[in-house]
Amino acid sequence: MELGNEEKAFQRYVNPPEFIAPKVSEVTSLTVDNGFLYYRGKKVETVSLERALEEFIGYLKEFNGPCILVGHNIFSFDTKVLYNALSTVNLFEEFSKTTKGFLDTLAIARKQFPKRPGGYSQSVLVEDFLNMKYDAHNALEDSKTLAKLCTVFNLDSLELATPNDLKAPEIVKLFQPLINKKALSQAMASKIVKSGLTLDHVKRMYESEGVDGLHALLSEKTKDGPRVSKQYKVALKISQYFDKLK
Repeated sequence: MELGNEEKAFQRYVNPPEFIAPKVSEVTSLTVDNGFLYYRGKKVETVSLERALEEFIGYLKEFNGPCILVGHNIFSFDTKVLYNALSTVNLFEEFSKTTKGFLDTLAIARKQFPKRPGGYSQSVLVEDFLNMKYDAHNALEDSKTLAKLCTVFNLDSLELATPNDLKAPEIVKLFQPLINKKALSQAMASKIVKSGLTLDHVKRMYESEGVDGLHALLSEKTKDGPRVSKQYKVALKISQYFDKLK
């Protein structure tokens, strides 16, 4: 839903799996019976995963320009589920066009209110800062209440996680052979991926321009500093790895 606009909300229930674990049902109040999904014992209308995501993307397109999606503790769970779902139905690229990035209010709360007593769960923050209780673990109520909680935070000048960050762990895996051979550290591989480069980009630059061209690519100036690293030895180690493959 849009911050400050509870009327412009989006919610869909997706066709359920054959089984929902009891602990999950305990938290979400969702159960399955004979292929139908129930919320608190009441049958709900469901759609396919693909249709739900297509309609969500359509909803995001209704806003002026790419959206910033905000959630609480989303980097631990929600964004991973979203990426996997979008990839399953080949809608990731279409989704990326509608979304500027993500903000996790858990990380924001920890940064702006360090060492606060009581913890950082959304329900606790809502009770402490807004002096109210709400229907936690109901997705729509979670979203509406989080929108109110966002008025407590300073959201200006915060670094966004981009849609490409969602698939970063999968892309980093492609660099694993270099990591295994000590040609690249895990941290440096992550930096390369977050810069928007893939293993194919790196390899093609080395093959066409050599180590100097690769160094120029990795050290390219951006407003935040070098694209990846200005250290020549980073490009050199990668080049030596590719040399050994010849």
